[in-house]
Amino acid sequence: MKYYVYVNGRKDFFDLTGEPYEPGTEVQIRIPFLTDVSTYVRSEEVCLKNLGCENGSYRYSFIMPECDVNIDVTHKSLMTMMDTMGAAFPMGMMGSFPPLQPEIPQNDSKPSDLKRIFCSECGAPNVSTSKFCRECGSKLKKEEQE
Repeated sequence: MKYYVYVNGRKDFFDLTGEPYEPGTEVQIRIPFLTDVSTYVRSEEVCLKNLGCENGSYRYSFIMPECDVNIDVTHKSLMTMMDTMGAAFPMGMMGSFPPLQPEIPQNDSKPSDLKRIFCSECGAPNVSTSKFCRECGSKLKKEEQE
């Protein structure tokens, strides 16, 4: 049986063709790079491996598990707006602004709460909250915990 990859609910996102994938297949996706924006890429079904930035895109890969994969891509602007009064004066006359701090996505699990489990198929270590192996895509069983 083959399964689909959805990026923000779409099967045909950027370079994805909308075709299904066999479990165990390495899937690569590209997310367009936007300037002055933080990009967050998340999935509950797979562990996304960041392959870096190339040709104006962030590249990610993962091993297709035995289920559809949903990938959420969100962008957070790093630009700040100045009020009309501040825009009318040179920067030296306006004083200083607090440093921009991008919002960091919150995770319910603390690093100390996460345990490792090992895949019964390939032996790869995985985070205990994972449903599927990050290496081979096999479904993880809770009894595989360390």
